[in-house]
Amino acid sequence: MKAVALMASPRRGGVIDSMTDAALEVLRGAGCETVKHDLYRLEIGPCMACYACMKGDPCPVGDDVSGILADMEEADVIVMGSPTYWSSVPAPAKALFDRCMAYFEVGKLGPKRGKPKPSRVLLMTACLCPSPFDRLGGISSGCMRSMKAFFRPTRARITRVTAAGTSGSPEDRDRAVAKATRAARRIAGSLKG
Repeated sequence: MKAVALMASPRRGGVIDSMTDAALEVLRGAGCETVKHDLYRLEIGPCMACYACMKGDPCPVGDDVSGILADMEEADVIVMGSPTYWSSVPAPAKALFDRCMAYFEVGKLGPKRGKPKPSRVLLMTACLCPSPFDRLGGISSGCMRSMKAFFRPTRARITRVTAAGTSGSPEDRDRAVAKATRAARRIAGSLKG
């Protein structure tokens, strides 16, 4: 079993990074091989819309995306942690999403099942806005919607964790990590059964 994490926060040791590490620790304890991709520290160029990938040719953008996609193809579980930036994901995550065009067939009704076929996906976000205003204002829900839209065609079972009102204090980080840990335990339990 393999768990692949896509961590989309610029803050090492911050809330999202800590949530991602906690989830991976639980999955590692359940017997998963784990890989973490720190999207801010990798080179992820924008999609050039050349459609080379759609024709089966290699992407002409020479960066780290091919390694990320190779890991995603092998994943049984994908963990994605992203802070909420203007009701969406930050630029490196959006660039990665855009570069995955060849991974999802598009039918008359939108995206069909794609190549990455994880059985489970854990989506996590954090924002400064306190609950319930984060959802009512579409802040954290906008970020979650972006991530869910990207992973929906995989047909994996998606678990979502939102840590609203996180200022980055140790107490906020501990609460967020506890939420991530509980969610990862539920996923780990489902992998065994």
